Amino acid sequence: MVSYFNENTPDIVLRSLFTKFDSDGSGTLTKNETSNFLINDLGFDNETAEECLLIHDNDGSGTMSYEEFTTWLHSGEGTRQFDDASTYYKIHAAVKMFKKVRYRWQRFLGCE
Repeated sequence: MVSYFNENTPDIVLRSLFTKFDSDGSGTLTKNETSNFLINDLGFDNETAEECLLIHDNDGSGTMSYEEFTTWLHSGEGTRQFDDASTYYKIHAAVKMFKKVRYRWQRFLGCE
């Protein structure tokens, strides 16, 4: 997959793209809004979209802020970590382990 985004991508382009998918106007992309962008515009499947959000949600809020969005797309990293099978496998395994641990903690804390 070719990345069309890098440090030279104009802010107005990223702001327009972000606004297009921020359907509730909250200033952040929810899990569903982020998935719509990743699936509809970048061609990710559901599982890869979820993993991408977990990786680029730097503050752990469960949403992607405009700052997180632009930092990711300006980095030039784009989708490379998902295109490389070896790297993707490691990311996939880490996310799977994170989900197990999160589920166990939620059960332990009674937050299911």
